[in-house]
Formats: sequence, C-alpha cells, structure tokens
Amino acid sequence: MLETRKPFLSWLFPVPRFKPGADIARNDEQKSEGEFWYRDVKNAGSTARDHLANERTFLAWLRTGLSSVGLGLVIAKFTAGTSSIVGGALFICVGLLLLYYTGWRYFTVEAALEEGRFAVNKGGVCATLCLAATIAVACFVFVALQTAGVIT
Repeated sequence: MLETRKPFLSWLFPVPRFKPGADIARNDEQKSEGEFWYRDVKNAGSTARDHLANERTFLAWLRTGLSSVGLGLVIAKFTAGTSSIVGGALFICVGLLLLYYTGWRYFTVEAALEEGRFAVNKGGVCATLCLAATIAVACFVFVALQTAGVIT
C-alpha cells in the first residue's frame, strides 16, 4: 500500500483539495481552510481564463512597480547630488503608488468577475498616463537644466 505524505511546506503553501461534483457555492461559515491562499471557483465559460488574465496583469504591474522602486534606489545610491536623491525618492514614490494601485485593481477586477461583470478602468488609465507624462516632462526639464549648467 502506498503511503501518502503531505507536500513539502504544506503549512505554508496549502494544496487545494478539489472534490469532483462538490458544490462550489459556499457561505461564509463553510469556507475552506486554505481560502486565504486559494478559492474554488466554478469554471463556467471563460472564468478560468479571465481570472488567469487578471493574475497576469497583476504580475506585470507588480514588476513595473518593483522596477520603479529599484530604479529609484539606484539613482539615489549611485549618483551624487541633491537632485539625484530627489529624483530617486520620486521614483520610489511612483513605485509605491504603482504597487498600491496593483493590489487595488486586482481585487476590484476579481470582485467584478465574480459578479459576472467587468469594471472598465478609465480612471486608472488616465491617472497612469498623467503620471507617466509628468515624469517624462520632469526628466526632460532636469536634463535640459543640467545640460545648461543651471543644475550641477
């Protein structure tokens, strides 16, 4: 007889226990033990594809936010001058804003998908474009002033 063992680090990464034919809809009192890490969702239509696309988008925004924080640290640490520290701090702040937005957007879309609707993201797109344009203009002005010798 084969011995069944718990997966490595099962206390940290619980393995989903899917029961074929089990009722997916549960109320709050019937939540599974691993619902913090995963949740059973009935895969009807494009449900799995939609949730996976939401997760991929979340991961892309997460990479962007972390890259912005990393760039800010590099600018602040390895360049000299007060303006470099300010520029680095600005990139770190932008990265933190992106990380906050990432989590907010992921859970907003997840809730909308669960309700069978989709939340179009006009405000987030406009805010991101305005932020990116502001950063681009600030970088252009900074380089122009530094080239002219106004900023050292």
